Amino acid sequence: MSYLIQQMWLCLLLAALLGALIGWWLAKSSCRNQLDDLDKSWRRKLEDKESNYTKRLTEVSKPAATGTVDSMISMAEQTSYEVEEIEGIGKSYGKKLRDMGISTTEQLLNQCCIMNGRVTVSEHVGIEDFVVQKWASMSDLMRISGIEGQFSELIVYSGIDSVQDLGQQNAGALHSKLFTTNQQQNRVKTIPDESSLDLMINQAKSLKVIMQDN
Repeated sequence: MSYLIQQMWLCLLLAALLGALIGWWLAKSSCRNQLDDLDKSWRRKLEDKESNYTKRLTEVSKPAATGTVDSMISMAEQTSYEVEEIEGIGKSYGKKLRDMGISTTEQLLNQCCIMNGRVTVSEHVGIEDFVVQKWASMSDLMRISGIEGQFSELIVYSGIDSVQDLGQQNAGALHSKLFTTNQQQNRVKTIPDESSLDLMINQAKSLKVIMQDN
């Protein structure tokens, strides 16, 4: 009798071990399948991202590949910044301008392109006319791609007050003028090279004249 009981226990033990072994094998197979599925999923995602990135890179590189001034001019005509991007307009003046409905450089230029508009802004903000004139000039120049806050200020301090003035410049002479002014006033860290300035000048020639003397 005891022998039969021992045999039964032995069979049960073997069955348990066999069950555990089969369970481990099934679990391992399941994990492997899950890992394979996960790997395939990530590969598909990476391939999709790579494809999208390649498409976007191709689209971005198209203007540079064509290198047309017209495409750069089109971009420049749409350039506008928050009014506080203009050097000299901080939070205080910015708030007063916004109270007038002027929140961008484009709006400031439209308001200050004529003398009466500049006088109105000067009186509302409480600042001298010549300062508002400088803001208007910087807003005008910032329509050009590559010209922003401090660089536009450097151009104005170099005696160039509008897009129209910039369009009449020579790239080599302009570079020398900007370099000299920057040495005296230290407005920017670097000055664009002559080829970049030449592109800006070409953009300026094709932009609509907005600034008026009166």
